[in-house]
Amino acid sequence: MAELHRTEDFRNLADALETEFAARNMRLKPGGAKELLCAYLDQLAAESGMSKRSALATLSAETAVSLARSAARTMRETEAAHDEVLPPIPLTMPDAGLLISTFAVAARIGAINGDPDVAADLCEVITRVGIELRTQAAPAAPALLVRNGLRCVGLAADRLAEGTWTVVPGMDQPDTDQDVSAQLKADLAAIAELAAREV
Repeated sequence: MAELHRTEDFRNLADALETEFAARNMRLKPGGAKELLCAYLDQLAAESGMSKRSALATLSAETAVSLARSAARTMRETEAAHDEVLPPIPLTMPDAGLLISTFAVAARIGAINGDPDVAADLCEVITRVGIELRTQAAPAAPALLVRNGLRCVGLAADRLAEGTWTVVPGMDQPDTDQDVSAQLKADLAAIAELAAREV
């Protein structure tokens, strides 16, 4: 495997994996992308009966996205067990409106740009906030769920800003993409302030 580490394909894929994790605000320990990629190659080679070098040749940049999504799901499932110990975030009606509108815009952007996990995670937050509004006199949002939502909104805002995602697929409108990115970032900051409030 040491020789494989030195190949350009391996290095490029490991770099793409680190970039994808960073975009999702997930930290990897030094060398973590290479370890994750090695484990994935081991699994792929074992399942397919091909060599690790041949398995590497079948991978693309989309593999980095897929691995990061899978790791993000695992991380969220692990964190979910601790959600009950975090105090919920109290919401006024305008606060709830801010959460719902911001997360809905980012969910749509994730969906139309081919990242269903962003859309699904944000829809989960929107649904929970909606349930709270319907059932509670003093609504509050689960803190961990909102934090995960903030990561997804940040990903959408950054991808729009860097030009890899767009508000309307197939249309070249960088000014609109930048404006929506800037608004998402402003809304992110406002929601982060909500999340920092004491109950």
